[in-house]
Amino acid sequence: MQTYLTPHFALEEFLTGNLEPRHVPEDVLANLTQLCADVLEPVRSHFGMALHIHSGWRPSVHNASIGGAKDSDHTTGRAADFHIGDGNGAPWDANTIAAFHWIRASLDGAYGQIILEDHRAHLGAPGKLWVHVAVPGPKHSGSIADINRVLVSHAPKRYEQWKEPSA
Repeated sequence: MQTYLTPHFALEEFLTGNLEPRHVPEDVLANLTQLCADVLEPVRSHFGMALHIHSGWRPSVHNASIGGAKDSDHTTGRAADFHIGDGNGAPWDANTIAAFHWIRASLDGAYGQIILEDHRAHLGAPGKLWVHVAVPGPKHSGSIADINRVLVSHAPKRYEQWKEPSA
């Protein structure tokens, strides 16, 4: 039996390894629920298709073992990495990039940070594309003054500020 945080997202989608729902701290559960309600459900509703969660809550030990940032929003349940599948006449990669742009433009204030992680060219791996999104918290308030609020990454652990394309 799954534990649903919101109508379309189960807690188990956000857990790594052998973690069980009963081991999730209450504050992490609250953050994951906020992430689903404020960001992921609106994305799913807008695009009309499932999101595939790659990474959600990472306890600190697991986060360190995979080389995650020490103060990652994943360790508090404030962040998820996801992609969107094929659908609406578009392939998964186009849908995933569209989701990044839609969140950035339509959910301002609901996210603390959003990153388009597109490592496909750098790694020569067609599947290395996802969106990292975090709800506002101590690390990223979501304020426009936060220069790390909207980023793009074309190689692992290398980030730059998102810049609107010139017209």
